[in-house]
Order: sequence, then structure tokens, then C-alpha cells
Amino acid sequence: MMPASASASQSIELKPGWNQISSPIAEGIDISTIESSCTILQYKNQKLWAWNADAQIWTNPAKVEPLKGYWVYAAYVCTVPLSGTPATFSSIQLYKGWNKVSASGALSAISGTCAGHMVGNWIWNWDKATDSWIHPTEMQPDKGYWIKVDTDCAINSSTLPNPRFVALQLPYLINIGFSRKEIMLMYVILIMQRCIPVRMLLKLYSGP
Repeated sequence: MMPASASASQSIELKPGWNQISSPIAEGIDISTIESSCTILQYKNQKLWAWNADAQIWTNPAKVEPLKGYWVYAAYVCTVPLSGTPATFSSIQLYKGWNKVSASGALSAISGTCAGHMVGNWIWNWDKATDSWIHPTEMQPDKGYWIKVDTDCAINSSTLPNPRFVALQLPYLINIGFSRKEIMLMYVILIMQRCIPVRMLLKLYSGP
């Protein structure tokens, strides 16, 4: 891992239409920096959109900051070159409801006080390749992600859901309406990805 004080050349790639982005550098990215390489179109007279999770409202900042997710609408494919200190992820405060965040690393390596409080499919990301919503297994620092929680809590780099957290979710997932078949399918996928052991699926099959 590169030291936090080191400077590195990075970039953000945008595709035509809406893009979920974040800043992979600690210094953040001014909208003018993005526009030096890309044509960004306005929506309701604004070029950058962010979700304020605390107030649960949309805002229009002038700068893309690390660990936060943003929407921009690009006119065509473009790349924004960046140079700065790589952003580091230690802890992110989440608020009840939807949160737009960014981080880095495999979800199995992330955790925190949100264990047991994430709702439904925990991570949502807009995939420009397929123009559809996906549930990634890891987060990248140049992209934004949606996470929904049922209470104020925090995630940190030693803790988004890890395999133990998924196992503990069984009663909770049943309570919010997931069928045993749907939950079993989730477990099978996690087993195929080597995230959890087979014994957890057997426990699910035999009942909570």
C-alpha cells in the first residue's frame, strides 16, 4: 500500500450520461478540473450533485471530496487526469436512510457499528457498462456507492459487511421480508465467491 504522504498520478474515467464518482485523492477535485478534460452537462442548472444523508436532501457542491459519492452527467467518454495524495479510508459516518459514499477495498475487509443495520442489498452502484444497478463485492475510491441503514452508525476499514456479519443477518433478513429461498441464494453466491463457508448454508437450510 502506498504511504498516505506519497503523491501519485491517477484518473477518473467518465462515460456518456450519468456517472457516480468520488475523489481518489485527498485534496479533492474541483469541478473546473473535471471540465478541463470533460464536457459536463447541467441538470436543473447544476453540474455536480451530492446527497446530504444527514438532512436527506440533494446539494450542489463545487468540489468532489474523498469518501463521498457524487453524480455528474458527461457528454462523451473522457478521462480526468489527477495528481495528489491517495485518499485513505478509516471511518465513514452513515445516517439513517440512504447514504452516498465512497471507500476502497473488498467488502469483506470493511466493518463497523453498522453490522445488523444495513437494509436489503447493502451496496448499490450504477454500472455504466450495462446501464444497470449492481451490487459490487469491493469499493473503488473513484466511484460513488449507495448504502441504506436503519439507524445512524459508522463503517470503517477493519469493518461493510464481512462474512460473519452476513451470517448474523439471517433473522434480520427474514424479519424485513426476504424469503428463505432468496437468502439461500445470497449465501450460495457468497460461498461461490469464497466469502463464507458451506456450513453457513447448511445452518440456513436447517433453520435459524
